[in-house]
Amino acid sequence: QLRVLTALAADPQATALYLSPTKALGADQLRAVTELTMMEPELSTVAACAYDGDTSTEMRQWARRHSRWIFTNPDMLHVSLLPGHARWARMLRRLKYVVIDECHSYRGVFGSHVALILRRLRRLARHYGADPVFILASATTGEPADAASRLIGAPCRAVTEDGSPHGPRTVAMWEPPLLREVTGEHGAPVRRAAGTEAARLLADLVVEGARTLTFVRSRHGAELTAMGARRLLAAAAPDLVDRVAA
Repeated sequence: QLRVLTALAADPQATALYLSPTKALGADQLRAVTELTMMEPELSTVAACAYDGDTSTEMRQWARRHSRWIFTNPDMLHVSLLPGHARWARMLRRLKYVVIDECHSYRGVFGSHVALILRRLRRLARHYGADPVFILASATTGEPADAASRLIGAPCRAVTEDGSPHGPRTVAMWEPPLLREVTGEHGAPVRRAAGTEAARLLADLVVEGARTLTFVRSRHGAELTAMGARRLLAAAAPDLVDRVAA
């Protein structure tokens, strides 16, 4: 965000594009950017704006005319922005940055589709005289430079060193215990479910007073883990039940 906003502040005509695989992620990023631009007078013309399937016709027209940072997704880029590129000439002509968040989610058939869309975006940017920098963000890609290069069709440089300040940390690999009274197929041992174990660990950490984030694979799983932790806390420390939320 800061690098893009710095460029937009230095050049009052520059534009940027942000792509995310989910609407919720894009909304979170847009909210953070909007808060930053409201605090700095020189960023008042950024007019960051969402452009997705729920955006009204009036807001889409306003975004084309005034926004300098569009928050959208690959599908909208494919069905709206690129086919109507003449109407987006203002943005494409001064495009400085394209941010592709959670880029590891673009894989398989869908990833091939997105890769073609991004190549088309690069061609149209060149057509209008722009050569934007692509920033691909991911915390889990095993080979970031190779994966990013395949996605956008251009050489990419991996930035893998975290320069941000942080305190000491301990990384532990936790294996759920075996359920002695339960056996699987052909008598194979069965372990306690990861979600159940996560709820127990969360409850223990809350009792210890540790601020804790528990990451679960789905929204449904997060709700179940939070419910499990609250149920355990209700028996051990009822005053802490309300301190756990999904």
